Formats: sequence, structure tokens, C-alpha cells
Amino acid sequence: MPTSPRTRRRQPRQARARATVDILVTATFQILDRLAAKGRPASEATTTLIAARAGVSIGTLYQYFPDRAALIAAVIDRECDRLLADVDGVLSGNGAAEPDRLIEHLARRLISPGRLPPALHRMLTAEAARPETATRAGATGIALDARLQALATAHGLPPDRAAIAGRTTRLLLQALAHQDVLPAPVASDQACRLVRGILTG
Repeated sequence: MPTSPRTRRRQPRQARARATVDILVTATFQILDRLAAKGRPASEATTTLIAARAGVSIGTLYQYFPDRAALIAAVIDRECDRLLADVDGVLSGNGAAEPDRLIEHLARRLISPGRLPPALHRMLTAEAARPETATRAGATGIALDARLQALATAHGLPPDRAAIAGRTTRLLLQALAHQDVLPAPVASDQACRLVRGILTG
């Protein structure tokens, strides 16, 4: 989903411009990751730092993004796209599998330590609550709820219970990704059991 006009100065049309935007978003992601790991706030990701990390001038940065908030919004946009692509990849890649197997694959993929470090996940979740990003983050949550609801329905839950199960599962997976519920060494197996219990009733 494209970034909204409020958060992007110029939409890249040529390959070189698109590459520049991608480099800037990647540099922002890397700086946020480093700050999160040190327990520092996202506000320390200045446009000067981001431009230097990306290897572009500050003027080039401002051609595409008006400020740090716009860059962080672009990072969140990209991570939302990747999250839904992860989910759809699991579901399409295991389309013939039993719902139990799909649930296990999905739970393991979404809480995988290789997806996002917990500290960065917490930071991006907090940033996603801001007005300029809340709409996109909310839409992604709704889309993920729908996919999880479909899994619960496939397992035989009635529509009202499946809807509740889908949302509950998404919130649980978010907490697991933050490592707020279980520590990393035990999260995967126990998460699968928790998720399976919710989605199967």
C-alpha cells in the first residue's frame, strides 16, 4: 500500500528515484533498530543521521520525505506489507494443509526471532499509534484478523466465535513478538499451543 500524500513529498516514478526512497527507508529501519536495541527513543533518528546512513545529501532526503515522522511512517508501511505477505505466503504455501498445521506454521512464522527484534517491534508498534500511521496500522490489523478468522472458521468455529478468536490471536501474537508473554527459548512451542487453543475453540 503506498504511503499517504501527507507523509511523502514526491512519489518516485523512475527506477533511480524508487531506489533512493528504498535506501532511505532501509537506512531509517537500521537506525531505529540500533536505537531500539540500546533502549533509545525513535526521536533520536534524525534526518541528518538517516541521510548519512543512506549515503545521500539531506537535500535529497527532503525531496522525498518532509521529516523524520514521514520516514518512520514509510518503515511502518513496509513492515505492514511484509507482515501480510508473510501471512499470505504461509496460507498459500500450505493451502492443502489441515487447519492445525496452518495454525502452527503461522504462529511460528509470526513470532520468529528473525522477523523483527522484540525491542524494534515494540518501538514500531508505539510509533504506529501516531495519527500519521494509525490508519495503515489499523487496516493491517483488520486484514490480519480476517485471515485468522478464516482459519478459525475452517476449524469449525461459528462466525461470532471465529471473529473473536481471530482478533484475540492477533493480539496474542503481537505480545509474543514483543516477548511480553513468553521468553524467546520457549515461545515457539507454547505459542503454537496457545494459538491452536484459541483458533480451534
